[in-house]
Amino acid sequence: MPVRNISLYLCFNQVNYLAAWRQRCLERPHDLSLLLVESSRFRLDASKPWPGVGGYLRCRSGPWTMAGLVLLALLGLIGRVYIPHRREAGRALGFVLSRCHTVHLLDDGLDQYRAQPRALTPGQFPAGTPLYLFSEAVPFRAPWCARFNCRELGAFPLPARDPAGEALLASPQAPASLVVDAPGLERLPPMEAELPTPRLVLPHPAPGKRSWSAPDSVGRHSAVAAGAQPPPNPDWLVLHVAGPVLIGESHLLVMALVHRAPDWPLLVALPQTVDPHLQAMVESLCERRPATRLLTPSSC
Repeated sequence: MPVRNISLYLCFNQVNYLAAWRQRCLERPHDLSLLLVESSRFRLDASKPWPGVGGYLRCRSGPWTMAGLVLLALLGLIGRVYIPHRREAGRALGFVLSRCHTVHLLDDGLDQYRAQPRALTPGQFPAGTPLYLFSEAVPFRAPWCARFNCRELGAFPLPARDPAGEALLASPQAPASLVVDAPGLERLPPMEAELPTPRLVLPHPAPGKRSWSAPDSVGRHSAVAAGAQPPPNPDWLVLHVAGPVLIGESHLLVMALVHRAPDWPLLVALPQTVDPHLQAMVESLCERRPATRLLTPSSC
């Protein structure tokens, strides 16, 4: 029988990748691995190269890649699969999963705090399936997580330094405020008084979740327009920009609520469709921060 010795990691966003990175550091740094990334949606952090000495191959999703995975599965060479979810999985990936009996789940961002996860259908996986989660707000974790074998990854690996972000904040074009574009911002008018210009707008990596619509005349500009190459790391910026930050429903919201000082001005906007469990978590964390406001259209 063929030896099953390849760990297959499928990462569709930065949270998936960093969860896989941390898991590999902690548990299987010497395995052969195949890392499949959706690089159009996130930037691999150069300070966190894929760990281990067993060798790995990184590739993008595509027809030829999926055909290669099917061949490896037919040969019985894929021993473990690490994925954030099976939602919208095509026939090729479904076949790979059917041939591999050891499936592990990776953190997908906010889903662990939603009563009804959006990306993951819990019933698609056997009870006790390993689920690797970051541990920023464990008391607020949703009840559905108890179905799985939750394995703690510790604190989210935030960057200690970001040369592009440091250069931007030290430049004449340094933003006076930051907008982290995400669902919820579409409910608000332009925040003229509380978001001084120039504003740096960080677009959501998924185009369908971009919600900020203030015109360029109020100071909207991007990291590329500000002259930084490569663009600043959003994880670093949201923790180090000095001015006020407006942020919608995103994983960066958890980072800001947990890691920024309570007296730092943070404006939070949630969409009408926000999960009630996630909303309760955000409200509870906002109450502990005197300089944080949870905005609604009537409060603007």
